[in-house]
Amino acid sequence: MQDEAQKKLLHHYLKANLPGVLLFIILYLTDHYILATPLHFNISQAVVALLILQGFFAIGAPLGYRIWFIRQVQLEQYLQKNRFLRFEKKFISISALTIYLLIIGYLAGPSRIPLSLMVLFGIYVLYFYFPSQKRMASEKRIFRVSDQEPDKTENF
Repeated sequence: MQDEAQKKLLHHYLKANLPGVLLFIILYLTDHYILATPLHFNISQAVVALLILQGFFAIGAPLGYRIWFIRQVQLEQYLQKNRFLRFEKKFISISALTIYLLIIGYLAGPSRIPLSLMVLFGIYVLYFYFPSQKRMASEKRIFRVSDQEPDKTENF
């Protein structure tokens, strides 16, 4: 049974990733089955930079953002649900850039090995950051997410 937070995160996940995935599939199919000449720009020097950027947005940036967030909330007894949702949405948005870099990388015309690595980074992002019920339950437990409203009198 999905709760409201998971539905919101799933909606955001699909909104962030689905257009890029569909565009990549369309480009790939068009390039391989419809057009006689490929859509590539043959900028092989940019492929290495794009591969590094993809790795950064697939692993480095989300990890750094998660560490920063953990340090922000580590002294709090519990975390408000809306703050947790904002964190997760940004987390998904950061990693979704990997999919769009895959499209740019594909158009750069890489050889088979760099393209395979780019696709693997994309698959990793789609799989690892998917807001499944099990992952959300684990995250909520780790961050001690509370559904309760904060007590306004605590600040006095």
